[in-house]
Order: sequence, then C-alpha cells, then structure tokens
Amino acid sequence: MARGHRRRSLDTQGWRYARALNAHRDRTLTPHPAIADPARPCDDGRMCGRYANFLSEQELIDHFQVAVTADEPRLFDPSWNIAPTQQVAIIVPGKPDDPGRRLEAAAWGLVPSWAKDPGIGARMINARSETIAEKPSFRTAFAKRRCVVPASGYFEWQTGPDGKQPFYIHPEDDVPLAFAGLYEFWKDKALGDDAPWLVTTTIVTTAARGPMQEIHDRQPVMLTRESLDAWLNRDADQGTLFDVIAAPAPDLAWHRVRKDVGSPATTPRRTSRRSESTLRAHGEAPRCARPPSGPTRTR
Repeated sequence: MARGHRRRSLDTQGWRYARALNAHRDRTLTPHPAIADPARPCDDGRMCGRYANFLSEQELIDHFQVAVTADEPRLFDPSWNIAPTQQVAIIVPGKPDDPGRRLEAAAWGLVPSWAKDPGIGARMINARSETIAEKPSFRTAFAKRRCVVPASGYFEWQTGPDGKQPFYIHPEDDVPLAFAGLYEFWKDKALGDDAPWLVTTTIVTTAARGPMQEIHDRQPVMLTRESLDAWLNRDADQGTLFDVIAAPAPDLAWHRVRKDVGSPATTPRRTSRRSESTLRAHGEAPRCARPPSGPTRTR
C-alpha cells in the first residue's frame, strides 16, 4: 500500500452512485439509440469506444501516487475490453484541505449537471479538445473537474477495402497510459435533495498525430508524468491546459486484433492481471506490427 494511503466509503464526500440507475453489476447507463449496440464501430470521427485496463488496484495506487481510494475494490477489476457506460477507474485531484490524489469510479459517458436524463451520457464518451472550452456539455468540467482515466491500451478501428480492422494500441514500454479526462456529478432533481449522485466521466480526444493517422483521425489525449501533474492542477489556466493537450504522447506500438473484439460476448468484466495473453489470442499479427503504411511507433 502506498505511504499515507487510506480508504473511505463511496457514500461520503459527495461520491455516491445512483443505485436505482445502476442496479446491476456493471452499473451501465441507459444507452442512447445512436449507440445502443456498444460493439458498433465509430463512424462519426470520434475515438472508438473500447479500451483495456489490466492494472490492479495496487498498481493504480503506486503508479499514480494515489492517497485515497473508494472502499469497494470490485469497482477496479481489470478488464481487457472496457465499453461505454461501464464503470471505470478515474484519478481525481484532492481538495485544498486534503490534497492527495483519489482513486474513484465513474460511469463512462459524461452526464452534465444540467441534463434532464442521464441517458445523454452514452453519447458523451469523448470530448473533442478543439471545442472543449466552449461546448456547454464540457466547458464547466474542463474548467473545474479534470481527471485521469488510467488504461493499459485502447482499440481503434481502421477503415479499409474489407471493412473495419481493429487494432490494439498501447505504450511501447507497457507503462500505464493516462488519458486526459473530465468528470461530472448528476442527480435526478425530481427525487429531491436526497437523490443519490451519479458520477460520470469522458475521455478527451485530439486529432491523430503521425502514423496514428493511418489508423484513425482521432486519438485520446495521453499524458506524461509531467503533463499529468499540470492536468490535475486545479489552478491551471486555460493556456497551460491546451499546452498539455498539444504535448507529445508516449511512444506507442500496435497490432491487429480479431474483428469480434467489439462484441459484448468477448468483454469479460474480470480478467487476470496484465492479460496481454488474452489480447494476443485475439491477434492476427505480432506485437508492434505495422499498419498498412507507417512505422511501428509514433511520438
């Protein structure tokens, strides 16, 4: 356990979850009709909605220097195929009187505080960095509620003559990825002041860079240790935040995987630690294989 680390209940300090909305184990939101099938590849220019997180709770605590975690370890089960609306791990900054980083859980798909229906979150799995400061759905969270979404890698679909080919993309040195994210709190006002809170998150994306453009035109904003500190700094100004977004990403490698990677039938919620062997079993090419054009890595 990290030095000074402690646990606390999810029901304290505002981090409560809408149990009526999240009744089953995966705590999914009501899917929006546009993405009712979570296996459907993205066709609208967004980063596709699948990533992997093999990291154990202890690895998350150690790598991201977490001081406080929610007292429900099941929320942080590793998974090699995380889909929109599922509960995911996020790292949030502490408060002025309690500054240590916190490991929390949130539903993937941001629900703005003003939303009438939480189902809107299924359309908000990504926030485009180009409009993040102006778009009503994201601008308040961008200013006040930034987080990190930890990952081991992510999936992207490349369009070709034979349809869409998925790739698994991950750090070349296999250190954890840190996606720039936002989070929000929402409650059903119709239920009154005692309504439970729903916490949701989104992943910030930017235009694909270098060889990544050969696979897709978008990519998540991936933070280095230095830029992670700036992103989580509650006092960071907008110029600093856009510098973080524009900063180079970690060196990446990728390989093809089978097309059924997007199927819910191949999306177990519990996986073995660092189950890269599972991904290899779904692969069609060796690790660090080249896409149809472009080198094996990018900065």
